[in-house]
Amino acid sequence: MEQQETLDLALSAYGYLLGRNEQISGQEMARRIEASYAPGPQRNAVLEVIRLCEPELDGQSESAPGESPASA
Repeated sequence: MEQQETLDLALSAYGYLLGRNEQISGQEMARRIEASYAPGPQRNAVLEVIRLCEPELDGQSESAPGESPASA
């Protein structure tokens, strides 16, 4: 439940970083927050939860839905 509350806080506090009807990954949202705000306890907690909820693909290229990374 604590993670959900942190994600709700992130959307409330940092939602303006999204364009109208824009859909981005959690990792892109984390990058935007990092670029816009100096390090601090709230920002760091939000970034940690975003990254826990959507870990980056280490060394894998992004593929289209339904494709495996090897066939991309």
